[in-house]
Amino acid sequence: MSRIDLEVPFHEKEQAKSLGARWDGDKKVWYVPNGVDAAPLHQWLRTNEAPQPNLRAGSYFIAETFHGCWQCKRETRLYAFILPAGYEALETEDESKGAEWWAYPQPTLLSYVSVMPDDVKTTLGSFAPHYWRDYSKTICGSYWMNHCEHCKAKQGDFDAVEKPGAPFQPGSVEQARQLFLREIEQPFLGRASYRDYDPSTDFFEGQLRAFTQPARPSMAIDGSQEHSPRHILRRLARASGGLLSKLRSLLRI
Repeated sequence: MSRIDLEVPFHEKEQAKSLGARWDGDKKVWYVPNGVDAAPLHQWLRTNEAPQPNLRAGSYFIAETFHGCWQCKRETRLYAFILPAGYEALETEDESKGAEWWAYPQPTLLSYVSVMPDDVKTTLGSFAPHYWRDYSKTICGSYWMNHCEHCKAKQGDFDAVEKPGAPFQPGSVEQARQLFLREIEQPFLGRASYRDYDPSTDFFEGQLRAFTQPARPSMAIDGSQEHSPRHILRRLARASGGLLSKLRSLLRI
């Protein structure tokens, strides 16, 4: 009997391991060992089809900041995707119904983006040439990631996006001021890990304050809009509902 290989995202590896999956360090793949029931691992079974998108939105933001490269120590640009409030995620709440699209009322920060539309790739490539798909030992798979614009070293999403205090997880207003958000009026349909922003947290407040900062030097791109704080507030208020007075007080405008 041939071995059964699995497609296990990094954030789900502990769950798969607890159900019996094992890691092949030579072939860089998770698999079902002989004697282990594959049924509990069915959600990670490989197919010949391309990975199915699990996120969609009518537009998206590209967050930009600067951070020191771990290898050459020089400052380099980093980018991350944010989907606006009202984005939809493909999730299974009821096994009998299968996966369904669910809308969420808050924005979401993406990491480990493994699938994106060709037009999004083209847009991103026009101003972020050091953001491309590459293999990661951390997740034992490939995804779209940042690379140092000087030495080309990989700048993985765990250090840039996931861990507390990462460049895209500012813990203070000062850190948030280093972020610049560019809105792209273009549909997004892709696959990635995602997390909700909570408007009650200091992180979200810091993000709002970041909108008031002047943009870092960057190339203009078709389909993008760089908005004033008031315009951002109107969009967020329409999408999230009931936050306008709170946001105005935070930004003091």
